[in-house]
Amino acid sequence: MVRKRRSRARIQRSSLQSGAAEPHSGAAAARGDHEPQDQVSFLRSPLKVSYYSSLYVRQQLWIASRYVAQHPRALARMAALGAVYIALHAMNGPHSGTLRSVDGRVGWCLYWVVLGVLSSVGLGAGLHTFVLFLGPHIARVTLTAHECASVSFAVRGAGAFQCARSAGPDLASFAAIMRKVLVESLCWGAGTAVGELPPYFIARAASVAGTGEAEHQRLQRQAAAGGALALKDRALLRIYGLLQRFGFVGILVFAAIPNPLFDLAGITCGHFKVPFWTFFGATFLGKSVIKSTLQASVVVTAFSKETVAGVLAFLGRVSPYAHDLAERVFRQQAAAFAAGRSPASAGPAGDGSTHGGGHSDPLSLLGSAWSAGVSLMLIYFVITTLETFAQSYIADAKSCGQQRPARQAGACASDDGPHTSQRTP
Repeated sequence: MVRKRRSRARIQRSSLQSGAAEPHSGAAAARGDHEPQDQVSFLRSPLKVSYYSSLYVRQQLWIASRYVAQHPRALARMAALGAVYIALHAMNGPHSGTLRSVDGRVGWCLYWVVLGVLSSVGLGAGLHTFVLFLGPHIARVTLTAHECASVSFAVRGAGAFQCARSAGPDLASFAAIMRKVLVESLCWGAGTAVGELPPYFIARAASVAGTGEAEHQRLQRQAAAGGALALKDRALLRIYGLLQRFGFVGILVFAAIPNPLFDLAGITCGHFKVPFWTFFGATFLGKSVIKSTLQASVVVTAFSKETVAGVLAFLGRVSPYAHDLAERVFRQQAAAFAAGRSPASAGPAGDGSTHGGGHSDPLSLLGSAWSAGVSLMLIYFVITTLETFAQSYIADAKSCGQQRPARQAGACASDDGPHTSQRTP
């Protein structure tokens, strides 16, 4: 019952945000489904957004705790595994080194999986973790490999990105560099596949509850009658036609190419009850195996020695100043990577960050601009995530007929969580 109510609320909020021009009944208008409160903004009401988002997090924690309490056997197994894990770490022995190595590898993979989930899970405006994390990591590996003329260096730990004293047998070829970044790419791609599951499960739950069928039938009738449909509605019908025709292969193709409409594919698959393993299997193969590998190969090619030389030659013909600046950037980055230093810490000659005369170094300005851009993207992601949580809470509350959503800690407090007497800030 809890899942059905939450699914109806999310489908209702999605239809509000899609901008579909469907007239609502008088009862819906009386409930205030289109009040400005549904689209709360952090810039206009930071306290209200923070308050509603905290209530939403509390509501989800309550639901999660009830779900865990309903599965005591699984909880007991997890507790037993945790106890064994802690005991193995507490005892010193021949297994300690192997255990630390396993911990490091698993933690490294989970780091990239979590970044992949954040990239596609749909929180707020989305966090572009390939641009912020995976892409720069692959570029750093590529530049270091060409500087060291080998891939015999570590990519994590205290001695990361330091050239070995003697070059190993693995030269800095395209295939060797791709093998070097394969684990990170696959783990990140797996995370993006996992992040696509929430829209699928929400739409599937709504379909099981019988709340999504009427919306799809309405779109089909409106399209057949020649009525105007919103862009999202037209895309939903077209995606359904393609998936119905091609099935597994269609999902695989949608997942393997850069496709901002894949959320609609997940919603469509969930709505028409495509089997879970068909959807997730095709999504995993498309995103983790195909798409992430293609993206990694593009970055490796873009930062290869041949490509860099071609770019510098082109800039030399177009703008000598741009050529000199780009050449200094590449040389500084490669030298810093090879020496195991932070690229930002190395000046133009490796010993400073300013030129004579007190003028700022363009390289330092570029590094500062990049750091500021990353910080702004992270701040924007946090703000939009809070807004998403607040709007989800309001939609959940109104689905249960509440006129003042902030008066209860859960959408339907009798089922989802305890009551609270707090008021809207």
